[in-house]
Amino acid sequence: MAYLALKNAIRLHLDSILLFEHRSFASSLQMSILAMEELGKACELEHYCFHASVDFRPTPQEEQKWLSLLYNHPWKQGAAVGRDMIEYSPRLIQFVHDKKLDVTKQTATYVGLRRTPKGIDIAGRIQSPFSIKSSRARKQISLINDILLEMCRVNLAQDQYFDIEGMDSLIDLKLRNHLKLKWKGRSGIRSSRWSKQWISQWTQHAKSA
Repeated sequence: MAYLALKNAIRLHLDSILLFEHRSFASSLQMSILAMEELGKACELEHYCFHASVDFRPTPQEEQKWLSLLYNHPWKQGAAVGRDMIEYSPRLIQFVHDKKLDVTKQTATYVGLRRTPKGIDIAGRIQSPFSIKSSRARKQISLINDILLEMCRVNLAQDQYFDIEGMDSLIDLKLRNHLKLKWKGRSGIRSSRWSKQWISQWTQHAKSA
């Protein structure tokens, strides 16, 4: 299942690029966020299978509780960047954690009114996929492209990225070259410089606890 989720994530990502090239920016953004969710699902399934094989297998109740997370979209979005979280902007992680990326996906898909804790905002502006700009879609696609390129880089350098047989065959030299050919943009969201900001935030939190 992890192998298929990763394969599907790559398919969705490449489809998002095609949609962007045809100037269907809302659909390309929606497709890219779906690719992010499948990436997160693949990573978490691989992580679960690895620990289940080396640690004690969870009870059926615990397993069902964990499997239900695979239907939690914000959780999967966060899982896509969770492995190297401190190398991403804290603003991005917070944006995902606050479910704002999932709201963005809904905006890119449906026409409707904004929901608030108090109910439907009937006095607010109508949300519409037609409001999605090319820059927003480009940023999201670049993020997924960067994640996949990094997976390819690590796999080619270390001869392994995942612990499930077959998954590494998907993130090979052929995919890396194809991604570089199809998408030239970089997100600029991932950098080792963010680690200092994360450490500073954790230190301040520990002091105030």
